[in-house]
Amino acid sequence: RSPLRILDIIPDSDCFEGDKNSGSSIRSGDRHRSKLTVRAPKASDSVYCIPTQHTLEWCQFKVKSVEMNCIDDNKIVETFTLVTTVNGAILQKVVGSDEIAYFDPPGYQLGVGRRVVAAYRSSVDGPECFLSGMISELPSETNQFRYLVFFEVGHVQYCSRSDVRLVYKINKPVYEYFPGDQSTLVMEYLCSYPNTNMYLGEVGQHIRVEKNGFWVYCSVEKVDASLVLLKFLFSDEYEWLYRGSPRLRPVFDSTKKDEVQDVDKSRRLPTKKMSLSKTNYSSVGDGLIDMSNDDDEEDVCEVSPLQPESGLIIQEKTVSVSKNHRTRGASKIDMNVLTKVPPNISLPRPFRVHRCSFACVVWVRYDVDKFKGVGLLAI
Repeated sequence: RSPLRILDIIPDSDCFEGDKNSGSSIRSGDRHRSKLTVRAPKASDSVYCIPTQHTLEWCQFKVKSVEMNCIDDNKIVETFTLVTTVNGAILQKVVGSDEIAYFDPPGYQLGVGRRVVAAYRSSVDGPECFLSGMISELPSETNQFRYLVFFEVGHVQYCSRSDVRLVYKINKPVYEYFPGDQSTLVMEYLCSYPNTNMYLGEVGQHIRVEKNGFWVYCSVEKVDASLVLLKFLFSDEYEWLYRGSPRLRPVFDSTKKDEVQDVDKSRRLPTKKMSLSKTNYSSVGDGLIDMSNDDDEEDVCEVSPLQPESGLIIQEKTVSVSKNHRTRGASKIDMNVLTKVPPNISLPRPFRVHRCSFACVVWVRYDVDKFKGVGLLAI
């Protein structure tokens, strides 16, 4: 008789994927404990596994044999011998229980924090490949009854129930399967779930997004429940991001504000709360100017020239302006609010080492009617 494994819909304390001191609802297994009996993979079963350590895609294998060994503290360790055919050659490998996934989709609902293998598609009509990740949102009417999966390679995507496969077991917290800084972000997500700060985006808005260490401007092309499709300006690159990702500047700023508030509360100092729902964004044209402010001082940001090859890269130089020196009657500027520059204004050219001459200003033609009503600094 094949061994049976008990699966909690909500992770129990022995397989909790977040901080053990957290009050997250992920740890509330005692409040909602519904268990399903799941049969362990046995010989001749089809499973998913990674062929080599240098590949990310999970492929179909067949279980050749199963061994169960007892180690220290009477702990049973399962090892599986798998075989498959690659380019006409037979490939055989021995793996542990956290390196295989069921071949068929589960007939029950998985809980948040479960490690899975799901079908990822880079485009709607593109080919699918099975990648490992974590369930981060349950199916609901809002997301059209799909699972939100955080993939370990950094992608996020909604997957239908038929595109999800459960990983047999995990031998460590699920966030440790994510590389680098993603591990910390996933752990913080699980600890704060379901209370997460999310960017309230709308189609047509422009927002700053972190990419390769720089804050670049993107336009919101589509909003799908908890995901937002962004297009990097002056390039054809598109990327789906989770609306609570710290790569989004509003979420990043809100997180920093919360950290400051926590420090202030520990010192018993009054603080002001920041809500993403109160952050306003405006659609803009071809040119963008970024402005931000603090409570007592304003940060005047100098914007670097547009660079079509890599998108709109913003390099900020902060200059403190006292509150007493503000223009009389000037309204308070919200963080990350974008103002529109008329599209017919010639944008500055990238600087190149040259010898100045009359040709440097010939390309700029000043027209009084063209620049009527435009601030001097925008010309």
